[in-house]
Amino acid sequence: MEVIKLLAVCVMAAMVCLYLKNIAPPFAVFITLFVSVSIVYICIMNFMPYVDFFVEITTQSTFYPYAKVLFKVCAIGILTRLASEICKDAGENSLSAKALLAGKTAIMICALPVIKTLFEQIKEMLN
Repeated sequence: MEVIKLLAVCVMAAMVCLYLKNIAPPFAVFITLFVSVSIVYICIMNFMPYVDFFVEITTQSTFYPYAKVLFKVCAIGILTRLASEICKDAGENSLSAKALLAGKTAIMICALPVIKTLFEQIKEMLN
């Protein structure tokens, strides 16, 4: 039922923002920012027990370095999307595109060790 509450908060915040865009546009952006960050924080806190469980399982295996990268990439993707959407809501489409570019670059940098390992294993199999 937590999801229904979060969705209700989103809808109410959207209605308030629609009203405020006509009266005081800067406040609408601040409300969007506050509600967005609050909802992401609540989602992260609700998801943490599952992350802890997954980390506990993977630390005992050889999959841990890959799981660590997977979590980083997921977090970067979520935060990048959040930043991009907030920029779009503020009317800054150019900044939104730059935020997406920065996120994609960060994801590629995080994934490089995994890609390197993958190519090394392919090379071993071919030899």
